[in-house]
Amino acid sequence: MNAGIIAFTEKAYRLGERIKAQWIDNDKDNPPDIELIAKTKALPELMDRRETMDIIAAWFREKDAILFLSATGIAVRCIAPYLKHKSVDPAVLVMDEDARFCISLLSGHLGGANALAAKIAGWTKSTPVITTATDEEGMFSVDLFAKENHLIITDFTKAKEISAKVLRGEKLRIVTEISQESLKKLPGADEAEYVERDQAAQADILISERRDAETAGLLLIPVRICIGIGSRKGVSEEAVRYAVEECLSAYNLREAAVEVMASIDLKKSEPGILAFSYRSGIPFVTYTAEELAAVDGSFSESSFVRSVTGVANVCERAAARAAGKSGRKIAAKTIYGDVTISLWAKE
Repeated sequence: MNAGIIAFTEKAYRLGERIKAQWIDNDKDNPPDIELIAKTKALPELMDRRETMDIIAAWFREKDAILFLSATGIAVRCIAPYLKHKSVDPAVLVMDEDARFCISLLSGHLGGANALAAKIAGWTKSTPVITTATDEEGMFSVDLFAKENHLIITDFTKAKEISAKVLRGEKLRIVTEISQESLKKLPGADEAEYVERDQAAQADILISERRDAETAGLLLIPVRICIGIGSRKGVSEEAVRYAVEECLSAYNLREAAVEVMASIDLKKSEPGILAFSYRSGIPFVTYTAEELAAVDGSFSESSFVRSVTGVANVCERAAARAAGKSGRKIAAKTIYGDVTISLWAKE
């Protein structure tokens, strides 16, 4: 979590210090990076001299969450020029300097502002203010369902239609092509029922990573595919892209379903792989030979690969390592010119 707190009075700044300390203490296993800024002449030694709008512009690019310790009007005027869409906007919250109310102002579900407002309210003994209709009624929220289960919403217009259906009291039909047991249950889960795959065309929600998946409802893409990749030294970005696209196409998988690419640490600075990772937005991780060798399973082996890397198979073991112990193999090692690819799915 990368967050910003901005305070406009001395009292608000001291509140910000307490919230920052509590926030870090609450998440010791994965401590957040929190920037606390004072915008008040009452604290000349701490006051940030940048223009407020410049700070907020930078924060909208960099932060996951922004907390204004101010009047709501100040927050609204500051964020208005930078609003894009709830799929990309950070969580924005507002709290008064007396810590009476913590308001979820923007990106309540996808950005996590609703959950964060509840947390901060708990730390400060304030009242969380959450106005999202489905939350107010304790109903199923497709935004939150997608966020909690690492699903990509492909059509926000259809997502709004689903929320409207829930608010009308109608039951949702969900078809999932991944394990139903792997999906988290959320408030309002009783308002949705899972139906058989042959009803996908008429489903309200279809969870699928297939390229040819079709539904009249909303398609949610599970982000769970792990690509294991090996290559010759100096491989081009074009060669990597070709190999990835060909392999995904062969198994009818969408690129949007890919969570990560993985390889051995010898490849951590390979320009072609890094360039593809950057342009595609797919994170690239690497493991040591010892970590790959410790992965349980049956994999193809190459004495040449062992002589170069210290482990007899890179791409399959890297994909399996990224997918975790419950992962499932989709594609064994496949050679595409100077690149080898293996596909695994998290379960």
